[in-house]
Amino acid sequence: MCGIAGFIDFSHNSSKEQLVKMTNTLTHRGPDASGYEYAQNEIYQLGLGHRRLSILDLSKNGHQPMYSTDGQYAIVYNGEVYNFSEIRSWLQAKGYQFKSNSDTEVILYALIEEGTKAIDRFIGMFAIAFVDNVKQELFLIRDKVGVKPLFYSWDGKTLLFASETRAFHNHPSFKKSLNLRSIASYLDFDYIKGGGSVFESVNSVKPGHYVKLDLTSKDINEYEYWSIDGFFQEENQSADLTKAIDDLDDLLVDACKLRMVSDVPVGVFLSGGLDSTTVAAILQKHHSSTISTFTIGFDEKEFNEAEKAKAIAKYLGTDHHELYCSENELLDIFPRLPEIYDEPFADKSAIPTTLVSEFARKHVTVALSADGGDEVFAGYNKYSNVLDSYAQLVGQSEFFRRGKKGTYKLLHALASSLSGLQSKVALKAFSELKYLNQFPDVVEMMISSTRNFGKRDLEKLLSTYKEIHARNNVILNRDHLTQIQAYDYKDYLPDDILIKLDRAAMSVSLEGREPLLDHRIAEFSARLPSDFKIRNGVKKYILAEVNAKYIPRNLTEGPKKGFAIPKKKWMQTHLKDHVMTYLSDDEIKDSGVFDLNYVRGLRKQYEKGYSNNRVWNIMLFQMWHERWMK
Repeated sequence: MCGIAGFIDFSHNSSKEQLVKMTNTLTHRGPDASGYEYAQNEIYQLGLGHRRLSILDLSKNGHQPMYSTDGQYAIVYNGEVYNFSEIRSWLQAKGYQFKSNSDTEVILYALIEEGTKAIDRFIGMFAIAFVDNVKQELFLIRDKVGVKPLFYSWDGKTLLFASETRAFHNHPSFKKSLNLRSIASYLDFDYIKGGGSVFESVNSVKPGHYVKLDLTSKDINEYEYWSIDGFFQEENQSADLTKAIDDLDDLLVDACKLRMVSDVPVGVFLSGGLDSTTVAAILQKHHSSTISTFTIGFDEKEFNEAEKAKAIAKYLGTDHHELYCSENELLDIFPRLPEIYDEPFADKSAIPTTLVSEFARKHVTVALSADGGDEVFAGYNKYSNVLDSYAQLVGQSEFFRRGKKGTYKLLHALASSLSGLQSKVALKAFSELKYLNQFPDVVEMMISSTRNFGKRDLEKLLSTYKEIHARNNVILNRDHLTQIQAYDYKDYLPDDILIKLDRAAMSVSLEGREPLLDHRIAEFSARLPSDFKIRNGVKKYILAEVNAKYIPRNLTEGPKKGFAIPKKKWMQTHLKDHVMTYLSDDEIKDSGVFDLNYVRGLRKQYEKGYSNNRVWNIMLFQMWHERWMK
């Protein structure tokens, strides 16, 4: 895994020095080596930069930028294509010869041979910049799920691209104008939705897409080469559960084996939950040597799963490492968040995720995680909660569900006419009814359940409010579970979970790999009937059945605690000075983003002991603003 950066400058205002500065902001992603290629002609200047974290072929033969033997094609690339050996054999049969044992060279010649059709062959995670000097085209390509980030900025004269937006700050064409729609999204949901950026001039290449820039006409377009939608829309109604369990097992084994290909030490994050236990169990059974597992524990019982993970590791026979972290160790990470996350990000689990990455990096260079299991196999509690609430709405008659004003006035009058406790109960029921009826579908209900502010408060908080495009395409021809699962897969997974994992791991030069996010597993799961995923109240049912082949059920039973921190407690104690500083009048005026009176109101509530996500998100934004906008 690495970091890439570069530019195409038609205005000829760039330099190799700027390329080096852009690239070296990504040293944490690739501390082992660097490479810079700068060239120019009468039409444009080309810069390709690379920071290398050596994983495969540790020799200089794997260094980037990498050129074809005829010098007509070039590539810089971040990620891993796990099935590169298979693709290499296919290319060798066509007469291609290789100088290295790296997957970079395989990707380069696959793209030369087939163009963008070659991407369909790739199993892995990748962000690629590919230059075709024959056709005079530049391609920016992102993997199917969106594991690896890839940002770009285009102003009509200069194209900048990089693994992280921090690189853009070192190029003179970059303008730091804030995107208020993205800020609203961050405040409301903890992250920026829709593949955007906090900057107006920056976009993210969407998962399963590539961007093509014509170096002659300057035309730039984004194309979709893969989508999960078609698989969610095609339910396999004839699926047999027993066969599906065996098929999933085979897919998981192959996905895990592929992700063990490495020339450096590999480990596994083991939390004690179903997902990570399944990955660890499969790897230990099918790997020739003892695998290393890593767990962090907490003194607070409500957050601690270390004992459970230890018992699982003992049963599997892994080389287990555990770290019981103190509150101070977690708090030490907090002020570093704006540096680790170069765009506003408020998911509190970023703190323990960074800590476990630091711990694992002391022993290995590559770590497999089990992230994506909840999205792929429907494991979140919020799914059941939303489905239950929506069932109440659907169960109402059309008379009530359409929510006519006259209907609500009548119901409110009837509830108010009652006395005492009866009136309170009736009014509460009326309020719940009115709340439920504001949602046109189950996806809208789930989106609303995760909001921190909502439109009215955002209009008050932001000097200029722009409506958030909170939705992606909804799968309407399947059941409600599939609809909300598809939404999360295309939204919450790439824009929150994968951003968190990439930045946390890369901040300590650790490559993270996610076998449960193998696109073949996603395609398989998307077509499964929903009762294969949630059955008799058991979430991730089919995955649990696979897991039972490897480990006794009692070892993984029980509620999942997740990577949580005592945020509310911290905000009223250890982080109180941070809150009062960054929500002070001077700081709010200085950033110029938020309405001062609204923030004063939040601050008064906070001083009375009321802490919530609104205060947390504004505080983190102000910290980010101080780091990146001054």
